[in-house]
Order: sequence, then structure tokens, then C-alpha cells
Amino acid sequence: MTEGRWQPMGTDPGHFDVLHEGVPPWLADQLWIWIGTQLRVTLPGGGAGWNVGLVRAYETKRRSAQPLAGRVESVGTSALRPVWSADEVIYFIDFLASRLSPESGWSETLERMLSEAGSAWRVGTRDGFPGLERRVALGVQESAEHVMSTAGGAGRRLSEAWHAIFGASPDPSRAYLLAVKAVEDAAQPAISPKDPSATLGKMLRVVRDQGSWSLPLQREHSEAQTGDLLASMMQALWTGQADRHGGGATPEIAITPEAAETAVLLAVTLVHWFTGGHAQRSQSSA
Repeated sequence: MTEGRWQPMGTDPGHFDVLHEGVPPWLADQLWIWIGTQLRVTLPGGGAGWNVGLVRAYETKRRSAQPLAGRVESVGTSALRPVWSADEVIYFIDFLASRLSPESGWSETLERMLSEAGSAWRVGTRDGFPGLERRVALGVQESAEHVMSTAGGAGRRLSEAWHAIFGASPDPSRAYLLAVKAVEDAAQPAISPKDPSATLGKMLRVVRDQGSWSLPLQREHSEAQTGDLLASMMQALWTGQADRHGGGATPEIAITPEAAETAVLLAVTLVHWFTGGHAQRSQSSA
């Protein structure tokens, strides 16, 4: 029997395309069963018990003001479910993901539950470590994954940036910084091969001064040349890092999640162009 995409007759298909934040009601029981399965252990005497140490480690990381690990030892997840918010559940699952053995197959089970329930969260792997990430459009996700896995050091840095903004504990400033560094890693061999410490700003000036960079489109508009597009994207990424410098006429501004997301997605394209050889200086000018 083949699996299909079931939906009630007469229901708007768009209803099933909406991504749901937190822990929606139809997903809660499944997630708590999954959490319970991961916390269950076999005691020395052969009976079943709970991995209290894992809960305690999480509460230490979270600096929990009201730790519940002691109660988990006697009543299991029943001590957690009535107290924890949806956000706390997501944080704990993300924590468990970093501690569980990949050989157990937990990630496939969890991802299937999240996907079928229309969760805004998915299981991702960044630099070899699993964790929860925000689900983005499938085509965007696949393109980004391809770049991260094929762009060498720049791809690994980009992977860290992706998780820093789409992960369960986003850090917009770090995500933006890593996005810039990923582009620097990718562009330096092409733009400034003799300057391994060249910054994005310095390489941008080189591209503008040379004025002979292009992308491999077969036709260009005279007022929208591909070299200008390349330089404009680099400029937008460089200038947009609002917390790079503090003081003076342009005081430091906190990076917003939206700015960091934009920077990371912009970096995906730039890293691909440079590592794939699409952004090039014309041979006659080299």
C-alpha cells in the first residue's frame, strides 16, 4: 500500500501547508511519548527507570529556577508536562538531540512526527551535530544544504550561520557574523588570492575598482550588469552588519532576526557563486 497525502474531502489544501509554531495540540502527545522513550533507562537490577542525570544536565544549562529532575526520578515525564511551556519542550528536544546516539534512529522518527504534524521545526544537522531548526521552503532548504555540503570551509561556516539563526536558540549577531565570514572564505581565493586576511569590505573595493567581474548570464541589460549585481549583494551584506562597529556617527545597532535571516540567505547565493566559479573576472582584464 502506497502512502499518499490524505486530507478530508472539501478541505482547503492550503490549510495543510501552514507551519505551526511551538507544540500544537495534535502533536503534544506524540512528542511527550518520544521524550519519555528517550529518557527511559534500564536500572542495574533490571527494572525501568528515568535518566534523571540528563534532565538535571538540561536544567543546569538552562539555569532553571525551579528544577524538576528530582521529581522525574519518581514520576517520570509527568513531573514535566504540566509545568513546561511549549518553548521549554522545544528547547529540551533540541538539547536531547545533541546528546542522543545517531545510531538509535531517533532523528528519523522525530522528523517524521514533526513533518506530518506541520511543525515549524525540523531535525537538522550542522557541522556534524543534530538539532532543531526552523523549517523553511523545501527548495530553499535543499539549495542551502547543497551549498553547505559542497563549499568546503565556507560551507561549514555557512552551516554554522544557518543553525545560529534557524536553530532553537537563535543568535542573530553570531549568524550574521558567520554569514559574512563564509562569504569571505569563499571569495578570498578568487578576489584576493595573495591576501588571506582580506575582509569582505576590502574585497568589495577590489571588485569595484577592477570593474570587470560578471556572472555567466548569456545576456545583460546595460543598466543592470551582473558585475554590478555581484558588488551590490556584497555591499548589502557588508553594510547591513549593523553591530560590526560601535560608537562614532554610526552607533552599534542590535542585529534583528529578520536581518540575520536575510544575511544568511544572501550568503548562500554568494558562497555558491564564488566556490562554483560563477563569479569571475574577465580574462582580458585579469
